[in-house]
Amino acid sequence: MRRGYGALSLVVIFGLAAGCGSTPPPEVTNCGFPVRVRVAGNTMTVGDCAGHLVIPAKKVTLHVGEKIDVYMTETWSPDDTHLVPLDPLPRSSRSSVLKRIATRVNAAVGTYIAEHPGHAMLIAHASCIGPGPLDHPLSCPVLGVTVIP
Repeated sequence: MRRGYGALSLVVIFGLAAGCGSTPPPEVTNCGFPVRVRVAGNTMTVGDCAGHLVIPAKKVTLHVGEKIDVYMTETWSPDDTHLVPLDPLPRSSRSSVLKRIATRVNAAVGTYIAEHPGHAMLIAHASCIGPGPLDHPLSCPVLGVTVIP
């Protein structure tokens, strides 16, 4: 009987050792980026792996009429009944340049359209980290947007 347990133990040990050396599939991550942005079909993460927005913000360039989708990371509501955004959707610093045209999925996803040439910043009411003291600690840049004709 002891011999059977020894063989079983070796199988379990080798199985665990093989699992330790493997890498997870690319879509599995321990990172908790606070925002994902889709621009012209390409998706990028915004912020750091620990869930903070960072200064300086990433920048993109759009043509008038192009759209941006912003996906805020979600968490469970205080009563654990549904998902809510960890931070609210960002506002545009210049809505004449970049304007939110849709909000959906529990207010965690917003679509913005480039309306006129110029520069705008998407700003979230969230905590962020940067190289120095912040003028407005709960007003964090999410994405700098330049709109061209």
